[in-house]
Amino acid sequence: MTLQQRVRIHTEDDHERATQRIDEIAHASAGSREEAELLALLEAVERWESHQECWSDWL
Repeated sequence: MTLQQRVRIHTEDDHERATQRIDEIAHASAGSREEAELLALLEAVERWESHQECWSDWL
């Protein structure tokens, strides 16, 4: 059974911590908990950066 993780980034500090954690676990083993965390963090960072780009278009 695979644990689905969902990470939400709310602030710039959250984003910074997420990117630091991504760097820490970048070479996680396939199928490990770290890999699941890595994938969730990457998805969250992608959502955050996409959201930030949308807002910058409005400014």
